[in-house]
Amino acid sequence: MYNRRSIRLETRPCVLESSVSEDYTVRPSASIYYGKYPYKITFDDQIVNKSIPEGTDFRLFDHELYFEFRDFAKNFNNFYKLILQGKRRIYISDYQDFTSTLGMYGDWVSEVQGPVSDDHIDMLYTTDLDLVVKTSPYYNKYEYKLEIFASYYAIRNLWLSTTAIGNGVPTATHQWKTQMKEDLENFIETLKAQNFNTKISYGSYGSYHNAVIFFTQNDYNDILTFKKLIVPDFRTRITKVII
Repeated sequence: MYNRRSIRLETRPCVLESSVSEDYTVRPSASIYYGKYPYKITFDDQIVNKSIPEGTDFRLFDHELYFEFRDFAKNFNNFYKLILQGKRRIYISDYQDFTSTLGMYGDWVSEVQGPVSDDHIDMLYTTDLDLVVKTSPYYNKYEYKLEIFASYYAIRNLWLSTTAIGNGVPTATHQWKTQMKEDLENFIETLKAQNFNTKISYGSYGSYHNAVIFFTQNDYNDILTFKKLIVPDFRTRITKVII
C-alpha cells in the first residue's frame, strides 16, 4: 500500500469527552499527526491578533508566545508541537496535557481535532488507510476512494519477464507497457461486470496507467480482493471519508 505510515505513539489515545464538544467546535482527526500527536488545537488568529498590544509586531508577539507556552508545558506528561507559522496550532500527545491547554488558552481556540470514537481510533491505527475529514461522502454516496497506478515493482516484474521473451529492449519495453495497460483494464472491466456501486475514472499517460475508483463499504472487501488477484503489484492508496 502506498499510504503506509509510521505511528510512534506509546499508548492508545483517549476519545474526546463530550464536555469538549460542548465548549468547542470539534472535528475528527484525519491522522495521528506526525505519528505521535492524536490531538490538535487550532487557534482563531483573528481573536489572537486582537490580544496583541497596539504597536507590537506580531512576530515579536509569536516569539514571546512560543516561550510562554514552553514554560506552561514544562509539566506536560508527553510531547507537544507548537506551530506559529500560518494558522497558529498545537499538536499534543497526552490527553491531560490537551485539556490543560484548553483550560489555559480556551478563549483563543477556533477548533479542536482528535479521536471521536473507539472505531475512529482503530481507523487511525490502520496504517494502510488514509482518512479525510469532509462534510459529506464523495459524490454524496461513496465512503472510499481507491487510487491505483503502476508501481516500481509492477514495472520491474514485467520488465524482467518480457526481456527474456522479447530478446531485446525495444520489444520488451513495448510488451510491459502493453501488459500493464491490459492488466489495469482487466481489473476495471472485472469491477464493472460485478455491478458494484462504483464511480470509475481511468487514465493512461505514456508508460503510466492509473485509475481512481469510488465505492461504498459494502463492496470494500470484494474490490480489494479483485485488486490483489488481478493487479497485485500496482501501487495503491485508499482513502476513507469521515464525517
